[in-house]
Parts: sequence; C-alpha cells; structure tokens
Amino acid sequence: MNSGKVLIVEDELLVSKSIAATLEKEGHICTTVPSGEEAIEQVAVFLPDLILMDIGLAGKLDGITTAGIITHQYKVPVIFITDHKNYQVYRQARTTFPYDYISKPFTESVLLKTVNSVFVKAVTPDAPAVLSAQPLGDRVENGIFILSHGAYQKVLFSDMLYLTAEGAYTKLYCTGNRVFNITLSSNNVVAQLACAAIVKTAKSFYVNIHRVDSITADALLIGGKQIPLTQSFKPDVMTRLKKLITTNKSQSSGNAMG
Repeated sequence: MNSGKVLIVEDELLVSKSIAATLEKEGHICTTVPSGEEAIEQVAVFLPDLILMDIGLAGKLDGITTAGIITHQYKVPVIFITDHKNYQVYRQARTTFPYDYISKPFTESVLLKTVNSVFVKAVTPDAPAVLSAQPLGDRVENGIFILSHGAYQKVLFSDMLYLTAEGAYTKLYCTGNRVFNITLSSNNVVAQLACAAIVKTAKSFYVNIHRVDSITADALLIGGKQIPLTQSFKPDVMTRLKKLITTNKSQSSGNAMG
C-alpha cells in the first residue's frame, strides 16, 4: 500500500481526529486544520499529496472556495467531505474539479478506499503522478519565480504593475496582460518580494511606484487602471514619488552637462 501526506480540512474536531487516526494507521502522514484560511497557509508548508476538504466549513471561506483558491495555484487532488444532498452544492463544487466525494456519515472502509485510490492511481503505469503542492518560488536579484500552470515563471520586478488583496490570496498584475493568483496574503507576498518599489496605496492595494502614469487627489493611474489612494497612505506615496522625480531630474541634468 502506498502512503502519502494528507491535509485534513475539517472544523469538527472529533471528525478530523477520527479521520487522521484512521489514515495514520495505514501509514499516511496527516495534518489537520479547522478553516479555509489555515488550509491555504498550511499547503505551502506541509506540501500535501492529497487534501480532504469539508465543503461546509465555518468562517469566511467555505470548502468549495478554499479548494478553488488552492487548486488554482497547486496541482494537488481534493476529496470533498460533505453532508449536503443539494444538487446546487455539487454543481458548484464541480467547478473546482475534485478528485472524489465522501458523504457523511461514512465508514472507515469507505474513507480508506477513496483515499488509497489516489495513491494507487499515482503509481499505475501511464497514469499521471500526483504532484505535491509547491510554495512561492525563489527570489532573485531582479525578480521572483511564481508557480503558474505547473511551471515556475520568472517575473521581473520592473514588469510588476500593482497587487490587490483578494481575501486569503493576492492577485499580481504585470505587463503583457499577465495576472498571477498567489495563495498567500498580500502582506506575505510583499514581504517575500522585498522590493522597495512596491508601495501600499490603500487597504487592499499596492503599486510599483515606477509604473505610476498619473496621480489625482484620491487615485493613481497605472496602465489604464485606476488604483485608489487613501489619506492614510498618501503621504508615503507622495514622498516616494517626489524622491523618484528628483532622482530622475538629477540624472537628466547630469546627462545634459556631459
């Protein structure tokens, strides 16, 4: 029997403990979390081979939304655990392309059969391997590698336009109409970028200061997109812009004299 790393996302403590105990007896390594937000963070740390996801999670992110965020960034199979019999729920869940479903209440044999089928399939000849999730890639001198469509793509800092916080994940907008969905909070993304040109303009917005085309009393324009600029962040943005303008003028004067 092949074993693997299983992330259990279940807000009922007794249920999650029972599932973990059953799977660990079969040699699987398990980690449990009670919420979608914690699941998204744990994926990058635990690197699971399989996720067992309760559809009816309490909190801001339900199981379907959480699975959608995770599978958009990582190639990891998801098995939904549900007590729903509503067709609309299953129809919505289908949009995340789950590996399978387990209906509550379920027996140990049903749980093991469904979970083990993932790892049997992974080693069957000609069957695609189950790929573990991967975190945000390495930072290099002039950019960072971001996982997109199964491969790490190098994104230059100079190509970044702006970032928006989208709940538990972040959207990074770049030149060439490229948009990357990153399963980390905006604060974590900005910290990992460690790029001095990225500055916060509003609660959920960051911009590349070098990409600002124009500025008004309450907004910035970057590549045709209007980005809000709130009073709490405006002083820092204006200071950064003034420094940038002063630096550019000094460089131009120096070139002219030469």
